[in-house]
Amino acid sequence: MALRTKRLKQLVGNAYLILLSGTAHPESMSQLYHQFNLSNYSPFPESNFYKWAYEYVKIIEKHLGQVKVKDYSHAKEEKILADCGHLFVKVTKQEAGFIVPEPIDEIIEVPVDNRIHRLVQNLIKDRVYTLKNGDNIVCDTPASLQGKIHQIYSGTVKGEFKTHILDKSKAEYIKQYFPNEKLVIFYKYIAEGDVLKEVFAGNWTDRSTEFNSGIKRLFICQIQSGSVGINLSSADHIIYYNIDYSYVQYEQSRARIQSLERTKEAKAIWLFAENGIEKKIYAAVQKKKDYSVYYFKKHFLRAG
Repeated sequence: MALRTKRLKQLVGNAYLILLSGTAHPESMSQLYHQFNLSNYSPFPESNFYKWAYEYVKIIEKHLGQVKVKDYSHAKEEKILADCGHLFVKVTKQEAGFIVPEPIDEIIEVPVDNRIHRLVQNLIKDRVYTLKNGDNIVCDTPASLQGKIHQIYSGTVKGEFKTHILDKSKAEYIKQYFPNEKLVIFYKYIAEGDVLKEVFAGNWTDRSTEFNSGIKRLFICQIQSGSVGINLSSADHIIYYNIDYSYVQYEQSRARIQSLERTKEAKAIWLFAENGIEKKIYAAVQKKKDYSVYYFKKHFLRAG
């Protein structure tokens, strides 16, 4: 990334730089420093991000386990805009003539194997579980417990030695109830992608050109990489195999199937395990909050 940025700075140099984006700073206004820094005409003279952040960010120290880290996401927005606000030209969707309705959310709760619920309860109680093959699932912090439970309810889990597929209920549900639709399926964890690609062998692609041209009926992709920069507007619906913690990723991924040419209504379908963790993550995301360990401990561990 550092080499790419250096090369871009060389290409831009003293040339005029116009940045076009629907999300100029998708997670925090702190990200604006890097975009302006590509140009020699940046409104910020600081030579690096950390010097800039000292002036423009409320830096907060956080503890992740035994490690202390600095959080640079709390930008001083008024101070930043005072120096660069005059450089923005803003156009709303309505002003641009973009009147395509957003996808409608639909939640589907999928019954999963009872072993999944028992495994989750054992982990909440003991923080460790030994699988039949001898591999251990270890949850030594609330964050790791949250992560393991999140994986398990969608049918996979990463042990000490390897990743295990526990249940394919969600993939089989899609196969049974969406046999003909053209679908974008986003997953979160790599093993979930393995399950989907096995269940839909021969019918899927991760190339938008093959999907939009109709060569393949299913576009299957990890949400972290598939939620930005591609057009998937030929899809009938998006299916979220598992939910991400971030509201930003949710918003960006939904935009993949929107376009001015779209003529039919689309759904954003969320597959949740029955009585699983996903509904609680979704509730936080809908309030434009990332699902943190704080919410996990407050809304899931107490409920469990």
